[in-house]
Amino acid sequence: MTTVRDRINAHLPIVLEVLRTGSLVVIALSTICASQSLKQMAGGHDAPSGVSATHKGPN
Repeated sequence: MTTVRDRINAHLPIVLEVLRTGSLVVIALSTICASQSLKQMAGGHDAPSGVSATHKGPN
Protein backbone atom coordinates (compact mmCIF):
# COMPACT_ATOMS: atom_id res chain seq x y z
CA MET A 1 0.00 0.00 0.00
CA THR A 2 1.30 3.43 -0.91
CA THR A 3 1.51 6.29 1.53
CA VAL A 4 -0.12 9.65 1.13
CA ARG A 5 3.26 11.19 0.39
CA ASP A 6 3.84 8.75 -2.48
CA ARG A 7 0.42 9.55 -3.94
CA ILE A 8 1.07 13.27 -3.73
CA ASN A 9 4.48 12.89 -5.36
CA ALA A 10 2.93 10.80 -8.13
CA HIS A 11 0.19 13.33 -8.93
CA LEU A 12 2.07 16.56 -8.27
CA PRO A 13 3.52 16.98 -11.81
CA ILE A 14 0.05 16.54 -13.34
CA VAL A 15 -1.52 19.05 -10.96
CA LEU A 16 1.24 21.58 -11.61
CA GLU A 17 0.86 21.16 -15.37
CA VAL A 18 -2.90 21.77 -15.14
CA LEU A 19 -2.33 24.88 -13.00
CA ARG A 20 0.28 26.19 -15.43
CA THR A 21 -1.97 25.64 -18.44
CA GLY A 22 -4.93 27.23 -16.67
CA SER A 23 -2.91 30.28 -15.71
CA LEU A 24 -1.70 30.72 -19.28
CA VAL A 25 -5.29 30.59 -20.52
CA VAL A 26 -6.33 33.21 -17.96
CA ILE A 27 -3.44 35.47 -18.99
CA ALA A 28 -4.34 35.11 -22.67
CA LEU A 29 -8.01 35.91 -22.04
CA SER A 30 -7.18 38.94 -19.92
CA THR A 31 -4.83 40.21 -22.62
CA ILE A 32 -7.56 39.88 -25.24
CA CYS A 33 -10.07 41.70 -23.02
CA ALA A 34 -7.56 44.45 -22.23
CA SER A 35 -6.74 45.01 -25.90
CA GLN A 36 -10.43 45.27 -26.76
CA SER A 37 -10.95 47.79 -23.96
CA LEU A 38 -8.01 49.85 -25.16
CA LYS A 39 -9.39 49.85 -28.70
CA GLN A 40 -12.75 51.10 -27.42
CA MET A 41 -11.11 53.80 -25.31
CA ALA A 42 -8.91 54.96 -28.19
CA GLY A 43 -11.79 55.09 -30.67
CA GLY A 44 -14.26 56.70 -28.30
CA HIS A 45 -12.79 60.21 -28.37
CA ASP A 46 -12.84 61.69 -31.85
CA ALA A 47 -11.18 65.01 -32.50
CA PRO A 48 -13.42 67.94 -33.52
CA SER A 49 -13.59 68.60 -37.24
CA GLY A 50 -11.55 71.82 -37.05
CA VAL A 51 -8.58 70.17 -35.39
CA SER A 52 -5.94 68.68 -37.64
CA ALA A 53 -3.75 65.71 -36.74
CA THR A 54 -0.58 67.80 -36.59
CA HIS A 55 -0.32 71.40 -35.57
CA LYS A 56 2.40 73.37 -37.27
CA GLY A 57 3.36 76.50 -35.46
CA PRO A 58 5.06 79.51 -37.02
CA ASN A 59 8.55 78.47 -38.11
